[in-house]
Amino acid sequence: MDLVMPGGVDGVEATRKIKNISPRTQVVVLTSYHEDEHIFPAIRAGALSYILKDIGASELAKWSAKQLRERLCLISAWQLVLSKKSEEVRA
Repeated sequence: MDLVMPGGVDGVEATRKIKNISPRTQVVVLTSYHEDEHIFPAIRAGALSYILKDIGASELAKWSAKQLRERLCLISAWQLVLSKKSEEVRA
C-alpha cells in the first residue's frame, strides 16, 4: 500500500477500509517516507509492516520469502526502534 495515492483516499484510510472489510488481510506499506508521523498512522490503521521504496529487487524478494515464513518482518535500520514503538501502538 502506498501512503500517497490519487483519488482522494490516502494509504492510511485505504488500509483502514481494507482491514474493516477483511480483518485477516495483511497490508504492507510501501513508502518513501520513514518519519514516524507517516508510518505510525498506517500501523495504527492495521498495516502489518512497511518497506521503504528504495529497496532493491533482490532484497524485496528475500523479504517476501521471509514474510511468508515468519508472517512479520521489518526492513531497514529504523525497524529496531520502530518495532518497539508499533508494539506500544498496538497494545
